[in-house]
Amino acid sequence: MTAEGRLAAARGRAAGFVDTADAAALNALSDLARRVVHATHRDQPVVLLGWEGQRVLGTGEEIQPRRLPGVMQPLALLGVLLATRVPQATHPWPGQQVTVGEVLATFGRDRLDEARVRHLKGALRALNARGLVTLDDDNVADVAPVRVGVQVAGWDGPWIGELRRLLDELADVPLQLDPTGDAGWQRAEAEGRAISTAQTLRGDQSNMLDRFPERDRQSAISAAALLEQAIAPVPATRLPADPAVWAAVEQILDRFGRIAIPLGDPAQPQGWTTGYADDIAERLAAEGIGLLDLADRAVLALVLLFCVAIPTTRGQRPEPWSSAAPVARNQLLDCRGVPNTVIKNGIRRLHLLGVIRDQRSHGITPGPALDRLTQAQRARLEEDLLLVTAPDDPLILRIRERRQPRLTEAQPSP
Repeated sequence: MTAEGRLAAARGRAAGFVDTADAAALNALSDLARRVVHATHRDQPVVLLGWEGQRVLGTGEEIQPRRLPGVMQPLALLGVLLATRVPQATHPWPGQQVTVGEVLATFGRDRLDEARVRHLKGALRALNARGLVTLDDDNVADVAPVRVGVQVAGWDGPWIGELRRLLDELADVPLQLDPTGDAGWQRAEAEGRAISTAQTLRGDQSNMLDRFPERDRQSAISAAALLEQAIAPVPATRLPADPAVWAAVEQILDRFGRIAIPLGDPAQPQGWTTGYADDIAERLAAEGIGLLDLADRAVLALVLLFCVAIPTTRGQRPEPWSSAAPVARNQLLDCRGVPNTVIKNGIRRLHLLGVIRDQRSHGITPGPALDRLTQAQRARLEEDLLLVTAPDDPLILRIRERRQPRLTEAQPSP
């Protein structure tokens, strides 16, 4: 394991891919069945680290089919795959470029009411944020171009043949937008959920696993793959209870610059997710990778102020942050320091990134992405909020003094 490899893997996760200069560092990690995939993104050569046998949305990333907005992402992705398919092609990537209107046509455009068109276009934006679809400047006008995203290049495994046969069967039949989610996609998505993460990291893993019996070895590999591919936290009951096996899971994650993060009481966590190790997060921030722009930071600060900071001062600190009570959209719009257009646009972008959750009439809460912060990273954010809300508090003055040398050192030379 090298520092360069850890950082390159983290860059790839944060940006979706890296440039070809990082290919050698990624190659050093491929013995853990992370496949180095060479692709192009907007006509530039890029490299990404895929999973051997990777499925449609990744293990644990299935969309709940019981709510119409939730089911739209896999349905919209299926529409893109249908519209961009090249007959006789063995893989859906790179496909052909089409328009958003052509994607909507796979559902029978004249049968879609405006609400469903809006939901589908919102799903396309969400898929664009995840690298599964490529849009031009987030444009979802009917004439705007769209194609499958670079992340699709990382899909791998025998299931690709099943997906291709499904697309062939659906090519001349309009997709059905059923709120229950039963729209033909289930056959492909079910195969995606059936991924065997134990097979994903097979091969000569590392000396740290050699001492384990095969069953424990596969358990550690499976848990690491599951944690890394899941959007939602993984229940503790689905992860190894043996401390030795869990230590191996943490070592596997560390190889990719990642760390396991407990949700709830650290002594008895309800579930686990993963985030960037503190040293890797600092390097990524220094390189400007994965940073929010100033406007979106302002909107996030407002959400955290109402959902985290204020409840904490009342002794009601949410744990995890995503479980916080929602703040009403109108309450955010009433804040005079940030223009309403900035707030509305920020809510949309942050929701697509999973940084906040926009539940429409039910309000806005911190999103699952914030549950991936380590304790040190969350403490830093909480201090930032305190610096804004109580600048003259003695505790805040001490925080400011402690930070001052670091801030002075970070200033560029005149």
